[in-house]
Amino acid sequence: MKQPNQRAVTVRFSMRDYLDLVSSAEEQKTTIAEIIRQAWANHHEQQNLMLLLSKLEQQLLLKTFEICAATVGLSDAERTAAVRQVNTALGKEVIR
Repeated sequence: MKQPNQRAVTVRFSMRDYLDLVSSAEEQKTTIAEIIRQAWANHHEQQNLMLLLSKLEQQLLLKTFEICAATVGLSDAERTAAVRQVNTALGKEVIR
């Protein structure tokens, strides 16, 4: 019985991919639909991980820049110029 908050989706696979899905489902003792649900959940988890890694990278770049700026004793004007140079070199605004 279909639940009101669920929708069916139809998708076509190549015969090779279909046979791989059937094989995976048999190995895991589950259904093809569950394999596809797991793949979709894994896709979302990967997207979240990519976002977290991007944020971590930005934090690391900022902290590294701050450590380097403090180590060499940059003035506020020199720091602002260095921020501009780093952002230009990296092709995007990573340090504000």
